[in-house]
Amino acid sequence: MNRFRSFGVILVVALIIAAGFVAAFIINFNSYRAIIKQDIYNITRLVSTNVFSEIQNLLVKPVYVSLTMANDSFVKKWLEEEHEEDRTRISNYLSGIKDKYSYSSAFLISASTLNYYNVEGLFKTVSRKDPHDDWYYSFVDENSEFRLDIDTDQANRNLLSLFVNCRIDDSEGNLLGVTGVGLEISGIREIFSNYNRLLDIDTYLIDSHGIVRLHEDEDMILKGSIFDDPELALYKARILENLEDFDVIEYKNTPFENYLVSRYIAETGWYLIVTKDTTPLNNRVSRKEGPPKDSMVIPLN
Repeated sequence: MNRFRSFGVILVVALIIAAGFVAAFIINFNSYRAIIKQDIYNITRLVSTNVFSEIQNLLVKPVYVSLTMANDSFVKKWLEEEHEEDRTRISNYLSGIKDKYSYSSAFLISASTLNYYNVEGLFKTVSRKDPHDDWYYSFVDENSEFRLDIDTDQANRNLLSLFVNCRIDDSEGNLLGVTGVGLEISGIREIFSNYNRLLDIDTYLIDSHGIVRLHEDEDMILKGSIFDDPELALYKARILENLEDFDVIEYKNTPFENYLVSRYIAETGWYLIVTKDTTPLNNRVSRKEGPPKDSMVIPLN
């Protein structure tokens, strides 16, 4: 009986010690994971702020330049009096815009003749029979002041480019034409690439349908909506309806949490999206390797 009692006491003590170790492990593990989550949250939001500033600066200027072109009295008068023998004046004008701001192209389309002018003069005539010209008719039909498009530039080696298209109206609101500029997307993709490599994130721009408009990987552009992902589809309204500030969403499509940071860029009508997968860091915790050396906690205002 005494031996049984002694064994029972030893068993109880062992269970208490084991429970203590388990409790301590769980508390430490959860605390450490919480630190990592906060770390990721802060880093992601900080990077989103920096990326937002750089992308906004890069995109806002061509929008304003194109709007200025659309409201230029010279351009309007030239379209109203469009003559074959006067094409040098408009090509010189477009060439000046292109060279001054280092854009890859500057263009003007006459609504009356459908002539497409660039820095070389008459480039082509827009036609509904040409699938590459679908953008013109869809833009005119939507009756918006301007729109950003990603398309291949036929006048620049068919490179994938960002175009700012602006509507030109006369004093009575009748369509005179469409004008704007184009720029290669390599500069924007480089910004994304630098941040992606630095902090192992994914950065891109989407439109109001969730279509990826700009991404580091050119193969990801215009290849479908991010809301095709059932996890992200749950947050579609939240992302698209937030037009004022950054929004940080924690979601799961892996065993661990992911973060998505969104921010609307009013000047473009697109949304900046930054995502961070926590799986690699959580795996480090599971293997007890400790936090990454560049881990940091940055207080948010």
